[in-house]
Amino acid sequence: MNYNVGRIVNDKSFSISGTSYIGNPVSNTAMFITKKVENLICTLNNVTECLVFAENGIVVSEEIGNKHAFTFSDKPQLEYAKFANQFAEERFLEEKKLEFIQTPQGYFVCEDVYIPEDAYIEPGCVIGPDVVIGKCAKIFANSVIRRAKIGDNFIANEHSVIGSNGFTMVDDENGNKMRIPTLGKVIIGNNVEIGAFDNISCGSGGNTIIDD
Repeated sequence: MNYNVGRIVNDKSFSISGTSYIGNPVSNTAMFITKKVENLICTLNNVTECLVFAENGIVVSEEIGNKHAFTFSDKPQLEYAKFANQFAEERFLEEKKLEFIQTPQGYFVCEDVYIPEDAYIEPGCVIGPDVVIGKCAKIFANSVIRRAKIGDNFIANEHSVIGSNGFTMVDDENGNKMRIPTLGKVIIGNNVEIGAFDNISCGSGGNTIIDD
């Protein structure tokens, strides 16, 4: 999904497709920065076209300001959370249009998924949306995989969940808890095994990464 930043910053017009962290920003993503880590703003020199929710008082150089879209407030994490909730809802509405197909083996797969022919998948599993699986995967009964890129020789034991929503919170203006949607993905390397009933959630900004 792409989101035009002009909906938030009037004088800018480019699209973002996800989120990342100010400590490790990725082009065309959204993030927030507070005064506490203001020194990290220099990382934006290495990327382009990001939407940045920044705390009032942070100084932005002309070069960085021209490359990105900034919106300032006293509570940038809260403003980011409001944006993330809107982004997540619009992405959900798009994903609702995707079709899940029940295979002869008894598992369900979304139309935007890649599964190699040598994968072994047991009944009751749900694969998708936005999943790529490497060679020689073994995915056992009732596992769920969403928004993930998975390497070769992967094993998911029974009832494992990969790509679930996380549970990061922020206080709103009235002190009530607001959930920050996890808009990242799960990236898993080669030769990784996930245990039965394990849960690997997506990153709240950027990706959750499990190396080889």
